[in-house]
Amino acid sequence: MEFTGERWVPGAVGYEHLFLEHVTRYMFASHFVGDKRVLDAGCGSGYGSYHLAHGGARSVLGIDRSEETIAYCREHFEYEGLAFQAGDALNTELQADAFDVIVAFELFEHLAEPERFLGEMHRLLKPGGVFVLSTPNANTYVAGGEHGENPYHVREYTPDEFRGFLDRRFPRIAYYAQSPWDGLGIFPARTHTSETAVEARARLVLPSEESAWGGPVPAAANVDRCAYLIAVCCSQADTDVSMPAGRLYGMGHDMSSEDEDRSGLLKQVHDLQSELEGRTRWVEELKQVLEARDKTIRTLQEEFEERSQWALELDRTVQAQTQLIASLQKQRVDVP
Repeated sequence: MEFTGERWVPGAVGYEHLFLEHVTRYMFASHFVGDKRVLDAGCGSGYGSYHLAHGGARSVLGIDRSEETIAYCREHFEYEGLAFQAGDALNTELQADAFDVIVAFELFEHLAEPERFLGEMHRLLKPGGVFVLSTPNANTYVAGGEHGENPYHVREYTPDEFRGFLDRRFPRIAYYAQSPWDGLGIFPARTHTSETAVEARARLVLPSEESAWGGPVPAAANVDRCAYLIAVCCSQADTDVSMPAGRLYGMGHDMSSEDEDRSGLLKQVHDLQSELEGRTRWVEELKQVLEARDKTIRTLQEEFEERSQWALELDRTVQAQTQLIASLQKQRVDVP
């Protein structure tokens, strides 16, 4: 299948950064798919559906309107519970309430009827389900077409426009911002009352001074200036799902998870260091006790030696006195 610059095809040379942008979103979505029934709407060449299946989903169905694309998917990606079929995202003809999780990355901007699409996704999503979708940010998107437009896109959306569509359909939504220039970071978004004060803030697990991209990783990003808009939509207001904090990704790895593993190891090292320090203090205290004991032993030994010397001198004195008495007694006997 030919790489056109829009639908990513694994192995395309010279576009690795584009692959990382795309696969990062699937890595992010993997947070939600454990043991879930998943639909990948607009699955493209299928690498993302495969990633979700490999990431622990119970089943994954990838759909795309292109028969050629689905044939490519079936030929190149096989995994237990993974299937592909041709279908229209506006009218899938799939059973209602069939999926726990639906993902639709970089599909929204291709649709002439976005409201119809959202209605279809809402129909397919079971109560308590989660719908994760993304789209380029119109405020920053730069197309490479002849007239500065992407011929494959119907239109791009600003953050406010994107929210407008979703807020009318879903009762609970968490918004995120993705910026490749932030080290492929995906950050939670927070909306303020001011329309111009829309910010994405992240709890960065990776310290900025350890950034693998040669510069500090920002702790905050403005949604209006990010590259991609991401939304995690819940079918019900009380949907039981934890929203991930900010994540950092690079070269196919979730660096936040790696850093959390590293933090665990550092904690173990810290605990061992604390234990070592405790034992060192115990050794020092024991050393002091032993030194005090040795000092006492030396003192007693000195006293013993002094008393032994005194006893020897006393014994010599007694012996001398005994000899003197014996000599005097003998002299007395010898006197007539």
